[in-house]
Amino acid sequence: MTLLQSLKRSPVVHLWLLIVFFTSGLVMNCLQILILLIWPVNKSLYRWLISKVSYLYLAEVTFVSDWWANVDVTFYGKKEDYEKIGTESAMLMPNHRSDIDWLVGYMIADRNGILGTAKCYMKNDVKYIPTIGWTWWFLEFCFLRRSWDKDQSTIQKSLKALSEYPIPFLVGIFAESTRMTPEKLKASQEYAESKGIKPLKHHLLPRPKGFSVTVIALKDSVPAIYDIEVAFEDPEKANLKTLIGGGLIKTHLYLRRIEMKDVPTESIDTASQWCKELFVHKDSIYDEYVAKGRFPGDVVDLPKHYWNLYITLAWNVVIAFPVAFAVKYLIASFSYVLFIGLGAVVFVGYVMTKLLFYHADTKRGSSFGLKGKRNGESADIKKNE
Repeated sequence: MTLLQSLKRSPVVHLWLLIVFFTSGLVMNCLQILILLIWPVNKSLYRWLISKVSYLYLAEVTFVSDWWANVDVTFYGKKEDYEKIGTESAMLMPNHRSDIDWLVGYMIADRNGILGTAKCYMKNDVKYIPTIGWTWWFLEFCFLRRSWDKDQSTIQKSLKALSEYPIPFLVGIFAESTRMTPEKLKASQEYAESKGIKPLKHHLLPRPKGFSVTVIALKDSVPAIYDIEVAFEDPEKANLKTLIGGGLIKTHLYLRRIEMKDVPTESIDTASQWCKELFVHKDSIYDEYVAKGRFPGDVVDLPKHYWNLYITLAWNVVIAFPVAFAVKYLIASFSYVLFIGLGAVVFVGYVMTKLLFYHADTKRGSSFGLKGKRNGESADIKKNE
């Protein structure tokens, strides 16, 4: 093991990265609050500014995948489809197989200069996570409670905001609603069979209502849907722990641009049926990956940029000075109170890191899709048809 590999696996280094991430996040949150004052006066200016400022924080996320870890992505599809990203607003329709497949979407957005306006539907609790959750709130993410009765008005409000957005954006929708696990896939397949539907081999049955409402609302302002399939050569390593440890995650990604005008949006039913048929197609695309070890289409070069590296290095330098001054003062004063306080901060940071790894683990993920399972049927699937 090289010195660099040892450093990447060091708990002390992980703690430092966490300190930098949360400290820089708090600084950005303060700046975001100031920018929020512009909202009542000029929403378009607020949205432009908040996307640019928030990138100075979100760049730390893609730094981890591009420069700290080795998320080696092979992109498949048509070059002209990839060249459209960032020049137009679009919906993303990815599969949801791991803890970090959302990060691959972030990498695409960053490499096409649109990370600050990349959004998705998220669980409501996420917005309460300090720094990153707050940043996503400032960026007008749509936070859902996974109950249509509770979420309908939230989605409508979010869609109205998106239809007014002054610059190109990406909005991601995980139509499967939850990360796939073997247990959830089995529940989905059993439900499909009970309803006389052909089960999917590699995806959970989509819950198309949210997609249908979104596509109908955005059909006049969003020209395209990007169908995305992500596969990992070693799924067990496609997690946050491997990322923070600087490990290798070999990834394959297929992207296909679909014209919005080709999606039937006459009603919820027609859009929902199209979504279901899309997942049948996605299943066949994943079949090809399983059979050949690659997705169809050409291999497309999508090089990483250096901005996320420069920004992250700058944050480390800026934050290192006050931390070094505080440590020097601590040693000079030899205050038991300060030493206890520092120890408490280190302990809390360590516990937060462990909790982050724990909750990001797919094996311990949400039971959504399994709740109320009875007689081979998932109540979550049924109520979201």
